[in-house]
Amino acid sequence: MSNDEKTPRSIKGKLILALIGVFVFAAVILPARNGTQTTKDCGPDQAECYAQRHVFAAQRACEKAVTEQAKYRARFDYSLDGMFDRYTVRGSSIVYSGERAEFENGFGAWSRMRYTCEFEPGAGSAVASVVER
Repeated sequence: MSNDEKTPRSIKGKLILALIGVFVFAAVILPARNGTQTTKDCGPDQAECYAQRHVFAAQRACEKAVTEQAKYRARFDYSLDGMFDRYTVRGSSIVYSGERAEFENGFGAWSRMRYTCEFEPGAGSAVASVVER
């Protein structure tokens, strides 16, 4: 193959890569510059943004904290919705609550439980309390 036969392919490949780069730039970089706030920018004074920013870390910590409250076993009935139904911001901590846990009793029966979990984002720690529904 001569050098002339390779040139159209290499130019075509470079053109495709350049177009992909432009689309990525337009889709990712430009929306971040339009003045809209991202969850990285919010603090405790913006409750909804702050709670959403920390919800995944809170789920990990709170699931463990709620499970530790069970005398026998605990399980959660949630999928894409997550384990929290509500939240309240108190200072720098967030109190999440939900009703998607079930605790097993000594006879093997499961009871739906209501729980609250106070999550401290700075420390990544959680304290849970559970009440039978």
